Amino acid sequence: MRAREFVRLAALLGAALAGGALAQGLGLPAGWMLGATAASLVMATLGHDANPPAWLRDAAFLVLGVMLGSSVDERTLQEAARWPASFLILAVSVVAMMALGAGLLRRGFGYDANTARLASAPGALSAVMATALSTPGCDVRRVALLQTLRLIVLVAFLPILLDAALPPPASMPAPEILEDPLELALVFGLGGLCGWLLTRIRTPAGYVIGGLLASLALHLAGIVHGRPSVWFAAPAYVVVGALIGARFMGVTRAELRAAFGAAAALVALLLAVGGAGAALASWASGVPFAQAAVAFAPGGAEAMAVIGLTMGFEAAYVGSHHIARILALSLTAPFWLKR
Repeated sequence: MRAREFVRLAALLGAALAGGALAQGLGLPAGWMLGATAASLVMATLGHDANPPAWLRDAAFLVLGVMLGSSVDERTLQEAARWPASFLILAVSVVAMMALGAGLLRRGFGYDANTARLASAPGALSAVMATALSTPGCDVRRVALLQTLRLIVLVAFLPILLDAALPPPASMPAPEILEDPLELALVFGLGGLCGWLLTRIRTPAGYVIGGLLASLALHLAGIVHGRPSVWFAAPAYVVVGALIGARFMGVTRAELRAAFGAAAALVALLLAVGGAGAALASWASGVPFAQAAVAFAPGGAEAMAVIGLTMGFEAAYVGSHHIARILALSLTAPFWLKR
C-alpha cells in the first residue's frame, strides 16, 4: 500500500472509530457500527476516496463469525429444535420480498426486469453485484445504489426503532471472556482457514461462515470456552461500518435524490414482508418478536449479526437465518434473470 493510500485509509478508519465511539458513548444500540457507518458515509459524500483492503475486511468478518459461534451453548441447541418452522417461513418471506419488490420497482419506478430483480434482493450483496456486472443491459449503478441504501437504512434505523418500540431483552449473565492465548489462536486460526476455503469456492460472507463454524465446533467440543472481548469486537464493528459508508464514494447528490424514493418504498415493502414473516416465526418457534425481526430483516449478515449481538438477542438464531438467506440467494441469483 502506497503512503498516500495508507493516509487516506487511516483517515477513514479514524473518522469511523470516532463516530463509533461517540455513538457508543451516547448509548445508541449497535453504537460502534452505527456511528462508524454515519462517519464514513459523511467522508465518502465529501469526496474522501478510501476503502478498507480485503484483508482488513476479512479479518473483521472473521471476528464477527467467531463472536456468533461463541454464543452457542446447550440452551441454544435445545431451542434449535423449534427453528425448522422458522427457516421455512424465512424461505417463503424471501420469495415474497423479491417478487413484490421487483414488481414495485418495475411498475412504480420504471426499472427494467433484471435491474429490478437484482435491486430487490434482500441481501447477498457480493453475489448480487457479481451477477449484475455479468448481465448485459443491467443498470449496475442502480442496483448498487439501492442495495447500499437498503443496508444503510436498516443499520441506521432498525436498532433504534426496536430499542424505542419494544421492551429491552431480558437481562443475561455476563458471558465468559475468552482470554487464553492458545484458545484464541486456535479459534481464529481454524476460523481463518475455514473462511479462506469458503472464499476460494466463492461462498458469500465466507469468513463470517468460517469463523462461525470453527467457533461453534470448538465451543461445543469443549476445547474453547468464552467469547472474545470488546477489544476484538469493537474494531470489527468499526471496520464493517466503514465498509458500508465507503460504498457511497462517487455517488452524486442527483443520483441519491433519484434513488431515494425507490429505495424508501422498497425498504418499507421489504420490512413489511419481513415483519409479517417474523411475527409468524415468533408464534411458530417461540422466539421473541424483536429477535425474529432482526433475523428476518432484509439486511446483510454482518450488519444484522452486529445488531443482534449488541442488543442481547440469540446470536445463533439471528446469524443462522441470515447466513441461510445469503447462501440461498447466492446459489439462485443467476436463475432470477429474464433471458
